[in-house]
Amino acid sequence: MLELSRLRMLVEAGHRGSIAAAAKELHLTPSAVSQQLKVLAQEVRIDLLERVPGGVRLTAAGALLVEYAERALGELEQAEQALAVFKGTVAGTLRVGCFPSAAGALLPSLLAGLARTYPDLTVTLHSLNSRDAVGALTAGEVDAAFVASYEDELPADGDLRTTVLGYDRLQAIAAPDHPLFQGERVELADLRDEPWLMDANSSVLCGVVTRACRRAGFAPRIRTHCPDASVTLAMAQAGLGVAVLPRMVVSGHGVAALPTAPALGRSVGLVVRRSRLRLPAVQVLLEESVRLCSPVLEST
Repeated sequence: MLELSRLRMLVEAGHRGSIAAAAKELHLTPSAVSQQLKVLAQEVRIDLLERVPGGVRLTAAGALLVEYAERALGELEQAEQALAVFKGTVAGTLRVGCFPSAAGALLPSLLAGLARTYPDLTVTLHSLNSRDAVGALTAGEVDAAFVASYEDELPADGDLRTTVLGYDRLQAIAAPDHPLFQGERVELADLRDEPWLMDANSSVLCGVVTRACRRAGFAPRIRTHCPDASVTLAMAQAGLGVAVLPRMVVSGHGVAALPTAPALGRSVGLVVRRSRLRLPAVQVLLEESVRLCSPVLEST
């Protein structure tokens, strides 16, 4: 009888093209995964993986076994869900994906509350940008995902259902005594001559802010690109430039912060697979997320 744990390792290695990547996803060491995959190959008496530059790939036999393994793992997942619903208990492990800024602003109080109220429930957090989180959710690698969308609709296709939690308005930030930050909002056009502290060049936020500046009639003069919001906040506080960041990461950091004009922001939602909506743990996560996120986010 083939062990499901080894089959899961083969599925991960095949999809990710790397023993190391499979081990990371399964929270194991690469040597442990490699050893178990060798045992699996010995059991079926045929090679399942072959080495390629930069990793591994499935052989024809490996791809065939993965096809059946995915069915078996899917059936096991459905059995676990059925038992959880039958018992009606909030227990087990819930895998949650979350984009970094929400992980710091929304999740600490949420996870602490769940831990106090449901001690038999373990929530594992996976830090993922919104696009990767949706991909992980579709692939069954997480059970729920907090996502944000600046310009597109939040995902709600096929097996995915999104609960909109609120709106996170973007704010312009600068040193506390900056003369342009003394009113109720900041016109982007008034910041045309300022040095800009921008998010990573490839980030969605950088693209959104850059396009907004261009619509306001100028190209921002970028002093630095930095993906770490805490660094950007410290540089703005020191008077090294202006920036635009989500409101949830700005509060309490000693900078002048005002809404932008025109207004910019992002919708924040919790996405779950419809097939897991009946799970008591998922229902509790949805209920508590709606209850606890409202003080942090604006209503849509």
